[in-house]
Amino acid sequence: MKTTTLILLIFLSSVSFGQEKEPVPANSDTSRIKNDSLITNYVKFETNPNYKRSNAIARFFDDFDEFWVGARVNFYQGKYAYIGLGLPITWNVMCDIIPLVHIGITPGMDINISGSTPTFVPKISIEGQYFIGVARIGYQHFTDFSSRHDNRLFLEAGLTFFSYFDITYLHSFSFDGNPLNQGNSYFNLTLTLPIYKVD
Repeated sequence: MKTTTLILLIFLSSVSFGQEKEPVPANSDTSRIKNDSLITNYVKFETNPNYKRSNAIARFFDDFDEFWVGARVNFYQGKYAYIGLGLPITWNVMCDIIPLVHIGITPGMDINISGSTPTFVPKISIEGQYFIGVARIGYQHFTDFSSRHDNRLFLEAGLTFFSYFDITYLHSFSFDGNPLNQGNSYFNLTLTLPIYKVD
C-alpha cells in the first residue's frame, strides 16, 4: 500500500510537469518544489520510524496545556483497608485552574491498616481523565516481605472532581493464587495536589 501510494505521487508529479502548457510566470517552479517536497517528506515519513514517531508524539503532546508532578494520598476499603501514597505525573488540558482532560502515570506504595499481617503494596498505574470520569489500569505487588508475594493487575474506574478528588471502584486479578488472602474488590478515595507545574 505504501509503495503504491509513493508510485502514485511520483506519477502525478511527472504528469503534472510533463504536459505542454501555456507560458507561466517565472515563479511557476513553486508548485514543482511543493510536489517534490511532498514526495521527499512522504519517503522520509514512511522509511524513518524515528521521524514518524517523534512527529506523532510531538503533535500529541502539543494538545496539552500543562505538565504536572503531584502528591497523592489514597484510602481504599475492601476485605482489608489500605492507605497509600503516590507521585502522579500528568499532562493536562486546562480550563483556568481546572484540568478537563489528563493522562498520566503514577508510581506509589500502599500499606494495610487492618488485618493481622502487615502487607506492603508497591504499585504503578496508567490513568486517564475525561471531564468527570477517570480510569486507571495498573500493577500491584502485595508482599509481607517474607516468603509470600502476590502479583496483581488492577482495573479502576469512577468519578473525579476536577482531578483533585476521585471516588472509584477497583478490581484486581491475582496471578499467584492469592497467597496473602486479599480481597479483589475495593472502593478507593484519592486526593491529588499538584506540587510542580510547567505550562
